[in-house]
Amino acid sequence: MGALAGLLSGIAATNFTVMFARLKRNAVLWAVIGLFLLTTYVLLITAAAFALSTLYGPVYATLILAGVSFVLVLIVLVIMALISGREKRMALERRRQSQLQSNVAMAGAMALFQKRPLAAAAAAVAIGGLLGLTRGRSHD
Repeated sequence: MGALAGLLSGIAATNFTVMFARLKRNAVLWAVIGLFLLTTYVLLITAAAFALSTLYGPVYATLILAGVSFVLVLIVLVIMALISGREKRMALERRRQSQLQSNVAMAGAMALFQKRPLAAAAAAVAIGGLLGLTRGRSHD
């Protein structure tokens, strides 16, 4: 039995080592990608400022870019608020559905218990197992 445990722990350690090495490699690669994206963003903003400054002057070009950036921030905030509200509504609906299932199960168990006590005990175990399985899933 000890040899089997040693073998299983060795396999688990190897899998975690490989997994962590892959995660570190991916983190470094994503950091490099992020750095290049940030550089691209800064250069695009700089080019837009130069292009606008030839038409409107440097002060107005900066104000135009700041205004565009502010509008984009407002749009992202509105989208975030909409997504958050939707998630809250969905969580509330899942909670209501779970409570409804619990109430129906309890009502059924009480009705069965009054007629057949032994069958009620078996049904309570089955209902508890069923509710445990359905509540164990995470949809968040």
